[in-house]
Amino acid sequence: MRKKYKIIILIIVFTFSSMIIPSHNFSIKKVELGKRYGGNTPHYSGETVFNKEWLKNNDFSTQDNWFSEKGGQGDNTTVDASISSGQANYKVIGENNTFEVLAGQANSSTWFGWGIYNNSDFLLPDVAEINATGGYVYHYLDESENGGAGQVHNFPSVHFRKNVSLPEDISDYNIINASLEVIFNATVESTVDAPGDTVGQSAIWDSATFYVEIADLNLSYSFRVGENKTTTLGQDSPSILNITDRELTYVSENDLITALNLALDKDPSHSDFTIILGIDIYCEDNDFPDLDEWSALIFKSFNLTFSYERNVDKFSSVSWNQIGNQITGSNIQVTNANLTFKYKIDQNWTTALSPYSEIRILINNNLHPETVRLSTALTTFQDAKVDGFDVTNLILKNVNITISIQVFIANTFELGQNITISIDDIFLNITYVETFSDFETQAYLFLNNENKTSDPFIQLPIENNLNITIKFLDNQTLTHISGATVQLEGKLSGNLNENTSLGLYSIIVNTTNLGIGLWFLNIRSQKNNYVSKLIPFYINVIERPTDFKIFVDSEEKTTNNTVKIKSNEFMNISVIYKDNSSKKHLTGANVSLSGIGDFSESNEQFNFTLNSNSLGLGFFVLTIIAQLQNYTTQTFQLFVEVFKIATEFKLLINGTQKFENDVIQMEVFEYINLTAFYLDNNSKNHLSGAAITILSIGNFSEIGNQYNFSLDSRDLSLGFNVITINAQLDTYETQTIQFFIEIFERDSDIQLLVNNIQTNASNIIQVEVNQFLNLTLFYNDNLTKLNLPGASVELINWGNFTEISNQYNYTVDTNDLEQRITILTVQAQLINYKSQAIQFYVKVVERETEIQLYVNSVQTNESDVVKIELNQFLNVTLIYKDNLTKLSIPGAIVQLIGWGNLSEINNQYNFTIDTNDLDQRITILTVRAQLTNYKSQSIRFYVEVFERSSKIQLFLNSEDKTIDPVFELPIRSNLNVTLRFSDNVSGFHIYNASVFLEGTSILLNLTEDLSFMQYTFNIDTTILNIGVNLMKITAYKPNFVIQDINLRITINKIGTEISTVSGDSYISINPGQIANLRIILNDTDFGGTIKGAIVTYTWAYGQGNLTDLNDDGIYEAVLENIPVGVYSITISASGVDDYNFGNYKITLSVNQPVTPSGQTWLVYLLITAIVGASGGFAAYQLHFKYPPLIRKIRKLRKKIKKGRKSKPLFLSNRVETINNALKTQTKILDLVISKIEDKNPNKIEKL
Repeated sequence: MRKKYKIIILIIVFTFSSMIIPSHNFSIKKVELGKRYGGNTPHYSGETVFNKEWLKNNDFSTQDNWFSEKGGQGDNTTVDASISSGQANYKVIGENNTFEVLAGQANSSTWFGWGIYNNSDFLLPDVAEINATGGYVYHYLDESENGGAGQVHNFPSVHFRKNVSLPEDISDYNIINASLEVIFNATVESTVDAPGDTVGQSAIWDSATFYVEIADLNLSYSFRVGENKTTTLGQDSPSILNITDRELTYVSENDLITALNLALDKDPSHSDFTIILGIDIYCEDNDFPDLDEWSALIFKSFNLTFSYERNVDKFSSVSWNQIGNQITGSNIQVTNANLTFKYKIDQNWTTALSPYSEIRILINNNLHPETVRLSTALTTFQDAKVDGFDVTNLILKNVNITISIQVFIANTFELGQNITISIDDIFLNITYVETFSDFETQAYLFLNNENKTSDPFIQLPIENNLNITIKFLDNQTLTHISGATVQLEGKLSGNLNENTSLGLYSIIVNTTNLGIGLWFLNIRSQKNNYVSKLIPFYINVIERPTDFKIFVDSEEKTTNNTVKIKSNEFMNISVIYKDNSSKKHLTGANVSLSGIGDFSESNEQFNFTLNSNSLGLGFFVLTIIAQLQNYTTQTFQLFVEVFKIATEFKLLINGTQKFENDVIQMEVFEYINLTAFYLDNNSKNHLSGAAITILSIGNFSEIGNQYNFSLDSRDLSLGFNVITINAQLDTYETQTIQFFIEIFERDSDIQLLVNNIQTNASNIIQVEVNQFLNLTLFYNDNLTKLNLPGASVELINWGNFTEISNQYNYTVDTNDLEQRITILTVQAQLINYKSQAIQFYVKVVERETEIQLYVNSVQTNESDVVKIELNQFLNVTLIYKDNLTKLSIPGAIVQLIGWGNLSEINNQYNFTIDTNDLDQRITILTVRAQLTNYKSQSIRFYVEVFERSSKIQLFLNSEDKTIDPVFELPIRSNLNVTLRFSDNVSGFHIYNASVFLEGTSILLNLTEDLSFMQYTFNIDTTILNIGVNLMKITAYKPNFVIQDINLRITINKIGTEISTVSGDSYISINPGQIANLRIILNDTDFGGTIKGAIVTYTWAYGQGNLTDLNDDGIYEAVLENIPVGVYSITISASGVDDYNFGNYKITLSVNQPVTPSGQTWLVYLLITAIVGASGGFAAYQLHFKYPPLIRKIRKLRKKIKKGRKSKPLFLSNRVETINNALKTQTKILDLVISKIEDKNPNKIEKL
């Protein structure tokens, strides 16, 4: 065993030394072993290559093997699949419908469904009907009627309305074009006044406005899409008393489509809207009494036509699929998989439709990264990819290979007709290799004929031969593998020779070729079609072992290395140093006595003569070293005592003489008397004053002619004790004697009482929980029967007994025991006494319990249903009692299963649940109470949670628009969108909600402002379209009702005002003078002047440009040589984006000079009076002549025409006004009239 430890230590030493001294490359070879050695690693020698077409029915000649499947996203009603004509088809379903609303010719069947309605609270004309001419209106104003009461007939209005239903839900479609044709005509009498007529007073003149509006069924919003206001109808000279068939002036096609979309969006079914044909008559008070007769105002025909196409939603998909066979086997490797197919489309797929839609390849639901864009498809079949798709990494083993060719729609677009994509000639060619492992083998290593396979290590001296033998066997037949290549690798290398008769391979090497050290070598055995074997092993080459013997005065001292010698005597030391194997003398070895001198060599031994006087008196250690290269060094220590006088030593134990190595037996607590005699060997006299010692115990006492010592057995250990006695005195010979004492334990016994009842081994004690077991143990000396105090008495795995009055006690709480039979063992032990143990059994019975459950202080029984809303709390209280004592059981584990533990407070257990943590459905909750040694209880109940209601408030630029989410502002301004999202019950702000605004081209997240408890976002209106922008705000948070609100944001061009620098639109000059036109363009929305515009003027003599020469925003032009007369000059502006420019008229008067006279002041006075009278008359005619109510209506109507909102007004009932008999009653009018989007005054034809 010691030799093996030395070898292990030697290996460790050599291993570490190899890290420092790399001469043998041992560390490198060890690393190579880890890399190269694979005892059971298979090396493949054979393989079969398979190349197979994996799909069937590649040309879709039948319906077999293939199946179609639609995806789970998008609207998959817009896609379909079929197989026909030897190809697989994907159909993207489009639809184009045209809808017409025709009034046609008057009194035809197409006028069906039209009705006559009041326009809000405006009075109807005298006659409003649908007759043979169409939508017909007649009105006669007699201002003097009923003493002036006829004044209320100045503003009649009528609506011809028709509700329209589409056959489809238009939300699935997109209107792509729309057209409108409305024909009207008009006939009036000459009493109708137009500009240029001779009347008593005038300002606005009489007019009739024909218009068409589109609205939702509830008429909450209306959109004017066509209009014509008469201007010259009724003119006296030249006489214009009728308008022949003529069309209205319409908004743009885009605005018409927007109006239709807005109206349809308001309808829950997205299919119904209302058409309004309106006629407004305005009779100005031009004379008194003023008579205006409108003979016939007629809508002759109405035609609305629009087309819409089906929306194809993004993420829609459809695929053709085939489930193929599996590739099975353990040694299978897929080396190549190539997919090819052809595709085409029946019409070009333009990128404008959906640029990222594509054909996808999926294998076992794994998407191949390469796709084919539909925009690349031709109308004839083409290869999807030249040389096919490499899908090797998608091919899985041991599962059915499922291929899917999918058409995927990436973007939403409208499609008016079906598009068919087709594929054909689809092939999946898979190449895989099945490999066959080599025949398994076994290899066994023999070193010098010893099997070292499991312990590949051998230690040899240098200059020794090593026979290395390998048995290389077939693992199945266990027969010799002939013709293999078996090589030795490492410091020594070479091929092993085969001995076929013995069935082995061998080689002999000499350790001299290695040198001293630890060497790592390999044996590699290999042959084609067989698993190669690599066996590493170690050779520890050591020095040659030597044989060493020493003689002192011809007495061998190799084993007994102690020598006694008197002073002044000679000691002859001889050493024999040989090769241990050959037993040959090692000539030339160096043998020395350390510190003294070298031995001399003669007669095949080494000699040295030493005089004891050279050492002196006492004990000496002489070290002899023998060494020779490649041989094991021998070191020997010789102990030499040099004395003057010899001595004699005798030992008596209890009076009996004892000798070297004698054995004495005794029990504990006994004593023995030791007597020693230390004498002069010549005179036999007692040697007084000597030191006689029992090693590690004590010193003898000298009494008379002897030395004595009393030995207590308790000072010794149980069992065998080695006793060594040493005697010495100055120059006398030292004496030593060694003997043995065996110590035995004393016998003992025990008695166990449980609850004062004697209990023997294997007795069973039955007890309930919450009780105590009192254990009492008596531990006695078996001989004296006396109690043994200070013993260690233990209830194994529980604790130590307490010693009280000659007994040992321990108390067991049965709550600490499990509810089953428990084995208890009591053990008593004391030093020098035999230990005792007794084992018995305790059976503990579980206690009965009961529970009561309260939810929000209401007792709840098994399977009860508790109903509660979100944002509330459920307080769960459980009382867990001892069924016998009815007392609460503390310290129990009470769980709400899946939620957590209930807290124990005041003899009950509590848990609070936030209902926000529950799903909005019925949740099953289970409460379970348990405590060791008590019977567990559980109760199950149900909680039904309802979603909390919420509400929102919308503010646009700080204006509350919750009820009326319509807003109008100029482009380049900022729109602040603020939303308050709150709990409908508590009114508290809902934190961390998801609030976003989405429109046609925007998607914005509103930011939460905690300081104001709201969500807000600022929108730069430049990202919106000019005109109507439809947007939707959605507020969402889990456990609250989702709220949304639709916005209609109208972005107008920036308002402008054209005027002269002086602000005067009248220029008066004399003949020969020049007219200097100085125009300024003002931004009426944001302030400031507008530079860089193109400003032109038009007048009777042509047109020209005004230029801003000083870049100060003042546009100037000069008119020269102007004949006498009055001229109207129209100023127009353009060329600056986002501005809405109108026209500005300047009156230029070139007057013939008046000869000055003494009455000039009179002329000026007269002119002033005339102008003042005219202004007063105009003010009266335009404003003050009307009663206050009429003035309010006129003001309101003017605001409506300008598209402005008005405050609610209280209007008197017109019958009460006429009769002046009834008390005035009021009601609130909230007039919401939408102006024409992107209104351009130049589009309205002036008549």
